Amino acid sequence: MKTRPARPVLGVDLDGVCMDYSQAFRPFAARWLRVPEQNLGDQQTYDIATAWGFKDHWDYLACHTDAVSKHMFATGPVIPGAAEAMQKISDAGVHIRIVTHRLLVAGHHQIAISDTAKWLDDNGFPYRSLCFTGLKDSVDADLYIEDAPTNIAALKKQGIESIIVDQPYNRDVAGLRIIDWAEDYPVVLRRLEELVDGFRAH
Repeated sequence: MKTRPARPVLGVDLDGVCMDYSQAFRPFAARWLRVPEQNLGDQQTYDIATAWGFKDHWDYLACHTDAVSKHMFATGPVIPGAAEAMQKISDAGVHIRIVTHRLLVAGHHQIAISDTAKWLDDNGFPYRSLCFTGLKDSVDADLYIEDAPTNIAALKKQGIESIIVDQPYNRDVAGLRIIDWAEDYPVVLRRLEELVDGFRAH
């Protein structure tokens, strides 16, 4: 168990956890690939570049960069119940630390950062710190909420636990799981009570 003098820290990913990235990205990808949006199905694999038929990683990255420049991160849809669940978790005495890997392309960082903060505020997400990094284990949280199998595995290798937000591409990953934010958010508070000495949700 960890002992913390203050409130426990929950590291929360955004894409696939709080924001529906594939829904946000779909219209940009359809225009880029010159296909109808309905041709781009639900994201069954984490590698959306392969799933949706981009030529290669660089083709996907160019499309993603175009989407970011057109403010995708300010307008993407919220995963149902996520904002309300985060508010309840925050109200229970948890420090929410947003941890997201959105700084992919030099020259677009200002847009990505400002649009992320705007989206969080516009949609009522409480948070006390905002970290942009792909190195999830570098931000010192007691527990993480993640969807990406690679991130979950990397955190586990460091002895750090994640609660998994259910997506088609992570169903073979073992661990505590959130399927419906409205019903399942208490699992986060219960696990923090078990992990952090002295913490009791209020």
